[in-house]
Amino acid sequence: MKRLPLLAALTVAAFGCGGDGPPNVRYGQEECAHCRMIVNDDRFAAAVTTGGEAHKFDEVGCLIDYLADHSDAGTRLWVRGYRSETWLDARAAYFAHGPKLQTPMGAGLAAAATKEEADALAAEWGGRVLRFDELAEFLKKQAEAGSP
Repeated sequence: MKRLPLLAALTVAAFGCGGDGPPNVRYGQEECAHCRMIVNDDRFAAAVTTGGEAHKFDEVGCLIDYLADHSDAGTRLWVRGYRSETWLDARAAYFAHGPKLQTPMGAGLAAAATKEEADALAAEWGGRVLRFDELAEFLKKQAEAGSP
């Protein structure tokens, strides 16, 4: 019990008050900063945080589209782990894509903390694993092909 105050202090120090840590999302109440749909499903949520301001998204596809229009959008990029339901650094995460995966805006992407987890998800959905820096080009090609 003596460690609880220390843990709370370390958490505040790590994420700061209104800093660039993962945001709090009021699921079912807040709009996606790109498509304006209500952010409902925490398995697909994403965010950009900078200077205490957060832009929240209903899926990683909206985050990628937003970044295309806002190259200076933020210092930290966040995605929710599909199975872990925790915030992950988007640039360090792995993304499983699969045509069988239904996401809020149809990008068909789910984030995972490890390659092994992403491999398992991609196998389950008949897809593949991507890294964050591949997503913009991948989604562009998917849109041009007209398929998930």
